[in-house]
Amino acid sequence: MERFEFEKAVLPPLIDPTVAYVKAVTIEGVKAYAIFLADGTQLAIAPSREIAFAAVRQHELEPASVH
Repeated sequence: MERFEFEKAVLPPLIDPTVAYVKAVTIEGVKAYAIFLADGTQLAIAPSREIAFAAVRQHELEPASVH
């Protein structure tokens, strides 16, 4: 199979700066929810999904779940 490579200059921007992603994580055995920007930068940890989504909206971003 031939490998196809893209140059960064020809790729459209795929990062949406208006979206923050919420992902379930486990920290020291406790379930929590991490909030990330689209570029992968971690913003915060919340104790529940509802609080994570509220925090994202409070900062005028659109929350999206990551599984």
